[in-house]
Amino acid sequence: MQKTILIISSNLGGGHRSASEALAQIITQSKPEFTAQIVDISPPLGSVTYRFFSNYFTDIFIKNWRAFNNPISARLLHLLIVPLIIPRILPLLKQYSPRIIIATQAFVLDSIALTLKQMNLSIPLILVLVDPFSIHHAWTMFKEADLYLLPNQHSFRVFRHRGINPKRLSITGHPIRLIPSTTLRAPLSSWRKKLGLNPKKLTIFLGGSGEGVGRLDLIIHGLLKQPQLLNSVQIIIACGKNKSLFKQLTLLKKQHSRLLFPYGFYPEMYNLIKAADVVVGKPGPNLMFETIALAKPFLTTGHPLGQEVGNYRFISKEKLGLVTYSPTQTTKKILAIIKTPSLLNQYQPALLHHQRLLRQTPRRCIGALKPFLK
Repeated sequence: MQKTILIISSNLGGGHRSASEALAQIITQSKPEFTAQIVDISPPLGSVTYRFFSNYFTDIFIKNWRAFNNPISARLLHLLIVPLIIPRILPLLKQYSPRIIIATQAFVLDSIALTLKQMNLSIPLILVLVDPFSIHHAWTMFKEADLYLLPNQHSFRVFRHRGINPKRLSITGHPIRLIPSTTLRAPLSSWRKKLGLNPKKLTIFLGGSGEGVGRLDLIIHGLLKQPQLLNSVQIIIACGKNKSLFKQLTLLKKQHSRLLFPYGFYPEMYNLIKAADVVVGKPGPNLMFETIALAKPFLTTGHPLGQEVGNYRFISKEKLGLVTYSPTQTTKKILAIIKTPSLLNQYQPALLHHQRLLRQTPRRCIGALKPFLK
């Protein structure tokens, strides 16, 4: 009889969902007697609202993130959200009777703990941090989880400093979805042919956010102002759930059939990243680490959202790619890369180093979870 792990996630940004899927894969492949149920507890229209504010009201989004990034405001948010979440937790416990509960979202732990206490249930509660460097106080308000899976030493120091027992902290690395060996080992030219791409052209991957944020349209239109440079390049554009962007670029592809290759929501993003020479986008944790796992340089774009500031610094400091903060700056960097593709070679040593570190994450996750998987 299979045992169920309940993973509470959110569709407000792609990082929560991606980390949930990654953990489900890691656990069930290592422990086939377990099955994982991923449940989204984000509010109705939450995904649409997130995408809208991320794209068009970035400053408001960032100001709100900063305003609530302190213990008092974060605690207030937790208290306001508890009455909304508890009614959704109780049916899940009855439906799945989970052996373990894992949360990849910061605001659900109080609600889960209160519900377990009311039902007199003793189920291990585990938090997975999905923002590796810019850590909002909301992540550390609940201090009684049985285990906290953390991506790095920096997050360990932050959680310990904010009063969480270090014995409950485990540094595992950031979990990403398992990339099939067929993708990892495939020759680049044959992989591009499989996707209908020219095997010899410089290939740029643009986008990657599950919500399609980052004003990709402005970057594309900026590039099209330099048509003489675009004959030697092809651009994969991942539009995510942004249907209006996908429709716009599909129409534009009719005029530039050998240049633009737009995709809508594409769950196995690593298959597209594999074909690229460089990845351009907002470095959410999933896109950033899947890019590193495939040893591709990253070019950031757009003003970083609050939780992404540390990701920009990480890419720059560790020499994993280039950092820009607006579509105009990004367009200039892309044009420079098109003129001199060898600029990308300098990032390979650091990428290969961090790729090796990422490969240890599944083993470390299972090792940390082992006491709860017996």
